[in-house]
This record gives sequence, C-alpha cells and structure tokens, in this order.
Amino acid sequence: MEGNIEEVQVCKKAFIALHGIGRKKLEILQRSMKMTGEAPKGRAFGNPRSDTCNQCDEYLAKIKSLEAEKLNKPHVDVLGYRKLDRDIKRLNTENKLHKLKAQEFYKRKRDAKNLHIEKRLDFVKVTFPIRGHSYLECDTNFRLINQQTKVELPEEWCEVFRTSRKPSPFNVEQVDQTYFRSWTTFLSKRYKRICPFPSRPIRELKVVKEHPGLIVHRDTYNGMWETTAFTNPKFRMRKELEDVLSNLKLL
Repeated sequence: MEGNIEEVQVCKKAFIALHGIGRKKLEILQRSMKMTGEAPKGRAFGNPRSDTCNQCDEYLAKIKSLEAEKLNKPHVDVLGYRKLDRDIKRLNTENKLHKLKAQEFYKRKRDAKNLHIEKRLDFVKVTFPIRGHSYLECDTNFRLINQQTKVELPEEWCEVFRTSRKPSPFNVEQVDQTYFRSWTTFLSKRYKRICPFPSRPIRELKVVKEHPGLIVHRDTYNGMWETTAFTNPKFRMRKELEDVLSNLKLL
C-alpha cells in the first residue's frame, strides 16, 4: 500500500561496497528511511567522477581560498600579497605535478594490458572481499544492465547498454557473429570441464608462472594454500610429446 515501507533484507557489506559509502552513511540512510520513508537528499553516495579527483579538489579549494583572502587583504600589505602569490604559485605547481604523475600512472596501466603477451607476469592473484562478489570491472559494469528489459530486436539492446550508466554512458560497438569464438571448444581441450574444487567458499586464488597448470587457492585470508590441477591430463601428455619431438628435430 502507498505510504507503507516494506523492509527487505540486504547484505550490508555488499550494499556498502557497491555504492562506495561508509557505515556512517548507511546508518543515516537507514534512520531516514525509518523516520520519513524517504532517502536523505543532498548526500552523495561516493559515486566516482571521471573529471576530477580528491587531490585535485583539495588543491583547487586551497587556491580559491587564498585568492579570496588576497582580494580582502589591504593593498598596503605588500609582504602579505607576496606571500599569498608564492603560496598560490606553489599550489598550482604541485597540482600540475600531481596531474603529470597521474598521467604517467595511467599510461603504465594501459601498457600493462600487453604484459601477458611478453610473459612478464610472475603471478596473478584474485581476492574476493565478499563471498560471491568478484569486484571485477566487467561484473561491476554488468550489474548496471537491466536484464529484465523487454526488447524485440537485437539492436535495441545497444540502446539499453548505452543508457545503463549515467552520467558517463557506455561506448557500444555493434559486431557480427564473426567476432565471437567458441571458447568452450577451445578451453575444453586444455582445461577440465568441471571445476575440480568448490568455487564459492574461495577467498583468494592465484596462478604462478612456475606452475602454470595449477591453481593455488584457500578458503580464508590467512589460512594454508591448497593446489589443484585444472588442466586436462591428455593435453599435458600431448604437450610433453610435442616438446620431445621438437627437441629431437633440433638434434
């Protein structure tokens, strides 16, 4: 009925992680919903912004404060004027340096996408903070898609994907069937069809370069690691045979 509030059980940890808020904001939200039935207005939920960062905001706030102080300072105070000019110049320099560091950091992140081609990775480690939540970028983006949307044509899904994220919409590229590969056929030759260990209780897992055919995993954050083979034994035997034959050809 209108005006009534129905309580629905929600995982607090997942809610906090998905919206990027703290426990204090969650308590304020719960208290407001119980008392007024409406979410509090004017409270940001910590949504990321693509055009700025906390450090840049801090620099800009300090610069604006000094500029306002400079306008209110008497003109006869020459030393005070010079000190404010020096502080403003220093903050502008630090802000530019911060942006250059960030630019170099994200450039390295882009270059790191090709690390697997050159075999530069020593290990890959995945941590699951909450059971059942991977926190991978693809999963985080996919949760924004309304999968219950009724569409009649495949092209309509493009508009659904594009408008699912605001204020920065997704970039959607239309492709045909030739862009997709049968990964099941490809992976089933090398890896086991069924996961050899229960996956939901896993808290941490990693793959190391020294043992590419094993998955190292554990159910807790500080417990003992377990190793499990996930490659197909027939594939390993065929691979070893190919290596032996290639060595014989070299001889």
